[in-house]
This record gives sequence, C-alpha cells and structure tokens, in this order.
Amino acid sequence: MSQSSTLSSISWSDRRGGVEKIADCMKEMLARGESSDVQFAIGRSYGAAQVFPAHKLIMSARSNVFHQMFYGALPEKCTAPIDIPDILPDAFANMLSC
Repeated sequence: MSQSSTLSSISWSDRRGGVEKIADCMKEMLARGESSDVQFAIGRSYGAAQVFPAHKLIMSARSNVFHQMFYGALPEKCTAPIDIPDILPDAFANMLSC
C-alpha cells in the first residue's frame, strides 16, 4: 500500500469522542473557519462578494499560484481578504471542499 493511500485512510479521534477520517475533520474545520489564516472575497463581478475562510497550507498544496503567493520568494502578507472577482462563489466553495 502506498504512503498516500495509507494516510488517506487514517482515522482520528475527534474532540467529541467519535472517530473520523482526517479529511472529514479538515472539512469540518473549514466549514467552521477554525484555524483559518487567510480569507478570500469571491464573486464581486457577480454581485456582492462572498468571503470564504481558508488555510494557506491547504490552498498552497492545491495550487502553485497560491503556493507562490503565500510561500514564494516574495510572499504576500494577507491581512485583508484576497479579492477574486471573476469566480462564482459556488464554484470556489466546491473547490474548497474537494
């Protein structure tokens, strides 16, 4: 069994005493905005922007663009939400949950 398939099947005891897969725990943390260290303002071109909390580490693991933005030679200090006006909020939410 490969290391990645082993890691994806690891279950952890959550704080409520149940057992969940780490991916399920991460999704719950994302839904609550727990430990988020960046925010995105999404969809301003389609009306009012919707703000999404996220985690730099996860976003950078999923995208070279975000990796360079957060950890590259000139990392950005993100104190305000990062504005991405031309993505539909539902599409961004789907990307976060995959």
